[in-house]
Amino acid sequence: MSTSIRAAVLVTGDEVLGGRVVERNAAFIARELAGCGVALERTVIVGDRIDRVRRAIEELLTSGVDLVCVTGGLGPTYDDLTMQAVAEATGRRLRVFTDALALVEMRSRGVRRQMQVTDAQLDAMRRKQATLPESATMLPPIGTAPGCTLRHEDALIVVLPGPPHEAQDMWHAARLRGDLADLLAGTRGPAATTLHLWGVTEAELMTALHRLAE
Repeated sequence: MSTSIRAAVLVTGDEVLGGRVVERNAAFIARELAGCGVALERTVIVGDRIDRVRRAIEELLTSGVDLVCVTGGLGPTYDDLTMQAVAEATGRRLRVFTDALALVEMRSRGVRRQMQVTDAQLDAMRRKQATLPESATMLPPIGTAPGCTLRHEDALIVVLPGPPHEAQDMWHAARLRGDLADLLAGTRGPAATTLHLWGVTEAELMTALHRLAE
């Protein structure tokens, strides 16, 4: 039986919060959800602080939404803390996923020469990106960072990378199979329809809509 699904989006990153980077991921996810007939209730942007990311996830989960999409903060540096925040918000431990580590190693060949890091530093960076919350389902990386899906109580959390092309490609892959595909397969109601009008003012359109409503 199909059901009505409510969703929220959380975007992380100081560069987005400060306006240095134009936010694109929430807009993309919003369009994708609208096409499935999913009601997007909130979009939240927070900086790269573990307490703020964790608190935002907790608030969205307690709001009663069925789907929480999180983007950003999956890189190898000290301020990429999204997976840790998801784990803390859901009461799970973090662990290195061996399948994720193998993919990260494969995708990051050549990084040592480009970044001028030692083997030990590169190994630590790879392990950080392959560290996910327990019971999560890994989403294979498009760049070097895996994402994941995670069921928590009645909600599904989907964690995507920050670079828009990576987030979009990972989203499309996740739509094909797995928890996200199963959730969206049960959506109810018509998808959003967009009408493009030319030569009509907003006042004229509202008058016409008012007449239809009557």
